[in-house]
Amino acid sequence: MNGPWFSRCGEKLNFARVAVDAAAADPAADPLRGAVRRAALVEAAVYHLQGAWHAFLNEVAENTGLGGNPVADAAELGARAAAAGVDSESLREIAGLAGAPESWLCALERAWQGSWRPRAVPPRAGDGGPGGTLLAVESADAPDAAPDLATCARWLEEMRRLVERLREGMEEW
Repeated sequence: MNGPWFSRCGEKLNFARVAVDAAAADPAADPLRGAVRRAALVEAAVYHLQGAWHAFLNEVAENTGLGGNPVADAAELGARAAAAGVDSESLREIAGLAGAPESWLCALERAWQGSWRPRAVPPRAGDGGPGGTLLAVESADAPDAAPDLATCARWLEEMRRLVERLREGMEEW
C-alpha cells in the first residue's frame, strides 16, 4: 500500500499546504511585492496539487494492478481498468469527478492549464509598453483566471479528503 506514489502524493499535498499557508501570511510591507508573492504562491499550490493528483492516480493504478508505466490522467486510468476488466467504487468515483466539468478537480485542471498560458493584456497609453513597470491585471471572470487563495485552500482540503477516503477503500483490496 505504501509505495513510492503514496509517498509522492503525500509530499505534494504537504508542499501545497506550505504554499497556501505562506500565501495566507501577511503580505510584505510593499503591497505590490505582497501581491506578486501571493500570486506566485497560489500558482505553486496549483502546481503541487496537480502533482499530488497525478501521484494519487498512479498510486491507485499500482494498488489495482494497473501499474507499469505511469498514467497521465484519469481517462488513461479508466481505459487501463476497462481493458483489464477491473472495476471498483474508487475508480468510478475518480472517473466521475474527472468527468464533471463543474467539479473542483476540473476547476483545478483548468487553473493548471491556464497557468501555462500567457495572459493577453492589451497595452495602455502611458504604461511604458512591453518594458513598462505596471503589472497586467486580469479579469477574475476569465475562464482561465488564476484561482484565489480561498479556492486553492478548498481544493487542497477536497483532495486531502478524497485521498484519505479512497485510501481507506484501497486497504480493503
